[in-house]
Amino acid sequence: MVDLKRSVVVTSILLGVSLSDVSYAQHTYNPRTVTQLSEVFEDAKREQTYCLGEGIERVTALSDMGLLVVRHNLDDSIIIRTIDDAGTIVWEKRHEDLDRLYVTASPDGHFVLLFHTDRHLSEGNFELITSEGQTLWTRHAVARPHFLRSGDNLLLKGTSFLEQPDGVVVDIRSGKEQWRIDETYRIWEWGPGLVACLEKKNNTISVVDPTVGRSLWIESIESTFLTDFEGAPINDIIPSEDGKRLVLTLIKSLARGTSGVSHNRWKTRIGSFNQFGRLLWSRDVDGHVTPIGITPDSRFIAARIFRPHLTQLSQARQLELIDANTGTVIWTLEYRAWGGLPVLMNNRLLLTADGGLSARGGSDGTGGSLILSIDSSGQLQDQAHLPHLRVRYVGFRNDLQTHGNQLVQRTVLLFGDGRSTPTLHVESIRR
Repeated sequence: MVDLKRSVVVTSILLGVSLSDVSYAQHTYNPRTVTQLSEVFEDAKREQTYCLGEGIERVTALSDMGLLVVRHNLDDSIIIRTIDDAGTIVWEKRHEDLDRLYVTASPDGHFVLLFHTDRHLSEGNFELITSEGQTLWTRHAVARPHFLRSGDNLLLKGTSFLEQPDGVVVDIRSGKEQWRIDETYRIWEWGPGLVACLEKKNNTISVVDPTVGRSLWIESIESTFLTDFEGAPINDIIPSEDGKRLVLTLIKSLARGTSGVSHNRWKTRIGSFNQFGRLLWSRDVDGHVTPIGITPDSRFIAARIFRPHLTQLSQARQLELIDANTGTVIWTLEYRAWGGLPVLMNNRLLLTADGGLSARGGSDGTGGSLILSIDSSGQLQDQAHLPHLRVRYVGFRNDLQTHGNQLVQRTVLLFGDGRSTPTLHVESIRR
């Protein structure tokens, strides 16, 4: 007998044709409880454990020299420090009269970035620091920067304090501006050595070499994707790591309920584009769809769906896995978590698990992380719940393996413990 719960109907589609009535497997949230990643993945390794004292400290990231901690003092000063796994302070910097502070480490752990403004929001600066604590340069604030994984550059994107939407790439070691894109609606890293740009004025996708700013290609978004959604904002742009898939969503509000009953309702159009900017497929969903990532092999898309007009929570909030090439929904999971820092690997999904994750919609009060294992076809193989621990930082490290003298990249995860005593664990998994 065929197991209908695990069946997948493979739908062949023509370029740009909308998907509907897709058959997929439906799963109920029912994970087993584990205490650490190695109970789920044999190649997971706990690298360090940090136990912090009580106090007003905030952990932000992990450099290759240790844990980045921000301490707010009673005199309104702020101290940024790095501590090693023995609790020894490697370096620290003190700042006065700051209002906002953003501190993070580069994915490889070699650099630390400080982004801060004064209390009047009239001055803002970046400060680029080596993991050893040496300041390389400072720069006046334009927009909060993001490290590019593909090279020694920083990407500055978003709306600046002067309300100038643009994208700027600067050299990490010198702080020198490499190139600038003006009037860009969205800009993001897309694949090795590439940056994807979505232009608002003429609805085009372009790909740029981040080193010199040279445009590699530019393609108009297909009219079939925009039909009936004219004027609707592009809500998400989700790029793949290898530069082969790009996911966009359009969201528009629907008419409110009848008979005086008001409902917040949306319709979402989600579509996948290939590495040349051509639309592969699109699908309309009655609700709010938020893609949370593409697996590194560009085969699957994970997305959250919120249908606020439904009364049953298990139906209103779901997680789904989508075939990135065809748009076929492989499975859905009755999963109420909404937010957090997702981590996607080819056969592993780590998601924040909020309270209220019992199968019947009640709260279990633990929170933590949900770890999903999928096979090569995307089928859901296992659910595991890691109570109390949530991912606070994701990085990448290259390990030289003695056998075969090959570099193996590992994903480094910093888990924060939500219980009373501040404890953090560093776990690594082979990618």
